[in-house]
Amino acid sequence: MDGSGLDAGGGFPLDGIEDLRIKLAEALPFLPTKTVIRLVRQYGTEAMDIFKDCDTFESLGSNFGNGVFQCELDWAIANEWVTHSEDFLWRRSKLGLRFSPAEKVKLDEYILRQVES
Repeated sequence: MDGSGLDAGGGFPLDGIEDLRIKLAEALPFLPTKTVIRLVRQYGTEAMDIFKDCDTFESLGSNFGNGVFQCELDWAIANEWVTHSEDFLWRRSKLGLRFSPAEKVKLDEYILRQVES
């Protein structure tokens, strides 16, 4: 904490997580509450940036399962240097517990195509 009352890593007041969740849920009314909560916990204020161009379910891109969509994965590849599914599923979350081996393969194939292009 830098003395400003803001969590330096989250960019919002420590007691502001509920307000951020509401704001993201209003911006993405087509996402399940469970997914919105995960996104806020995982990305904080960056979640709004990740999904800024998404105004329909279709605009999220491919659905990789478990609340993970192409726009999030593209952002993670570009901004968190994700290079494989294990990195994405375990570095900042425990999503790996929810993904089947087949879903992990699908993630790896997509990530590899993006990293190589």
